[in-house]
Amino acid sequence: VAIFSALSSGIEIENSFSNSMINSTVSKESAPRSFVKLASGLTSASSTPSLSTIIAFTLLSISDIIVTFKMFINQFLIKNLGAKEHFFFEINKYFGEKSALLCTHLHPHAGDCEHACCLKIEHLSVHIGGETILDNIDLHMHCGQMVALIGPNGAGKSTLIRAILGQREYEGKITFHEASGKEAKLRIGYVPQSPAFDRGDPVSVMDLFTCCIFKRPAFLRPTKAMREKVLACLANVHGEALIDKRIGALSGGELQRVLLALALEPMPNILILDEPLSGVDVEGMSLLMDMLDEIRKKFDLSILMTTHDFTMLEQYCDQVVLLQGKILRRGTPLDVLNSEEFAQAFHMGGGAQA
Repeated sequence: VAIFSALSSGIEIENSFSNSMINSTVSKESAPRSFVKLASGLTSASSTPSLSTIIAFTLLSISDIIVTFKMFINQFLIKNLGAKEHFFFEINKYFGEKSALLCTHLHPHAGDCEHACCLKIEHLSVHIGGETILDNIDLHMHCGQMVALIGPNGAGKSTLIRAILGQREYEGKITFHEASGKEAKLRIGYVPQSPAFDRGDPVSVMDLFTCCIFKRPAFLRPTKAMREKVLACLANVHGEALIDKRIGALSGGELQRVLLALALEPMPNILILDEPLSGVDVEGMSLLMDMLDEIRKKFDLSILMTTHDFTMLEQYCDQVVLLQGKILRRGTPLDVLNSEEFAQAFHMGGGAQA
């Protein structure tokens, strides 16, 4: 459409396109002059397209057209949409290579925080009643990473979570930085550990969302728009069928799905789950972890979870942090589970076997 419009407007093509790749980082000076006219809007209707011009466009290879359109779209989006990196990424993914300019923050396993959004916990300490519960905690989490926080009972895992949530006073810094390096407000989604509901309670999943999201009494009939919104939230966890079920009648896995859907509205930067596998059967564990893996990839958010179940860490987690008042070990699941620090923390004769 853009090429046809350009021809109709009378743009005269003075150069043929080379077959070299043009990505989103190419400057106007290095681009063909004809494309610069098109992408910059510097078109002129003063000349009439000649036969040679039409033939030149006709003979353009499919790859040239795709490359040209890719560059046009990227430059247009960069100019007009600014920080919509996810949209840029989808455009670039469709047309091939992923340029460093557009999607560096979508590489969550990068070794530094310069090109990835990052949660930074620096020199964090917590003292309660003269006792040091956490001492000099340093932890960085990049967008898209799943991090497991493990340690024996009383190691300070819950205290660290409450500090991140702002529910516990601490020394040190907790900040969130965008991919550009700019500090931004941290949005947290939190799923508590197995909250108890009365199995005879008549409150439904829809009622729970009505009270939590819309700040509306459950006894008032929800509108059609409200119901559609709740269905959209539940769709994130493949739980649409749960909307009319009573909270007390949900299984452990179903309840975790509902709470997870609630934590994702509005979409956070980091999702924190306190013992999400507690009270969930083996099949439910696999389904829940698959869903968490899908969510972190789909929405490019960080996930921090505490757990005493180590069987699924290697399959799903990028990083494991062993905590006991301070960070004893941090690394890949295999590195931590087979470490001497792990064996000592859990009073084992040797590291856990993979």
